Amino acid sequence: MNNNITIAEPKHNYWKTVFECTLCLLFFLFLIYNAILEVLWFLPVISLIFVFLIAHSVLKEYKKNYIFYPDSIIVQTPSQQYITQIKASEITAWNEYTTHRKNKTTTFLIIESLSQTLVIEKEDYKNYFSFVDHLKQLNLPTNKSLTTADSKVYRKELHTPFEKNVILTFAVSCFVILASYWLIIRTKSDSDETMFFIGQITSIHFSKRTADLKLEEYQNLIFHTRDKAFFKSYNYNNGNETLVNKGKTIKISILKSDYDWLMNDKFIQHIRLFSTTTFNITNYTILD
Repeated sequence: MNNNITIAEPKHNYWKTVFECTLCLLFFLFLIYNAILEVLWFLPVISLIFVFLIAHSVLKEYKKNYIFYPDSIIVQTPSQQYITQIKASEITAWNEYTTHRKNKTTTFLIIESLSQTLVIEKEDYKNYFSFVDHLKQLNLPTNKSLTTADSKVYRKELHTPFEKNVILTFAVSCFVILASYWLIIRTKSDSDETMFFIGQITSIHFSKRTADLKLEEYQNLIFHTRDKAFFKSYNYNNGNETLVNKGKTIKISILKSDYDWLMNDKFIQHIRLFSTTTFNITNYTILD
């Protein structure tokens, strides 16, 4: 406080924001990539969560500047461009509101005027308590019913053009992502026709609930099955465990539509990251 003027001191953590956005972008790309290969609609829907988190991180780092004068509050962009002015005589009430979610406590300063509402988060500013002291010195009325959950507060909250553009960009991005995904996968056939592969099992790799098979004759293909128990059968030879089915000849069936999609589609060929391709087994028979 200097001559009854309080200038906000925003907290910034640009590297954290860049890290969060980069991490979210990687998760988004991972989900979209697998959604295209596997043709699973729930994955692009989940990926929108990470688009939202990117938008949220950007908005979180975008902290407005506030200058508290004895007779008004000036609101500026982070680059100190004028946004609006709220006269003290127009302020109808203010309140400090705290939310509790699990182990996190968040405090907001809500300042309501005749035309708009300011919502200031405590953790965003180094001198937050100076704002509260300033309002107390002005003897402005308080209203404990002012909360971030109040629909009136939400409707009147001040949003800058930048913030509105970020929100609009997020909404448009969601539509574009889902529409683009549909345009990409709509060419995949839904046929139940199957095709067969016959070969010798050279390796079997297990995950928590599934097994992946590789055949001598098709080294660039991986065959995925949920029948883990069958392929995890062991023989014991002088105390050494050996897989019963390793080395045996197997006949595997997969959907022909999956093969055409992953092996022949031109778009898939352009985005493929790995030299091997995985197919889900629909049926199999051990021939030995």
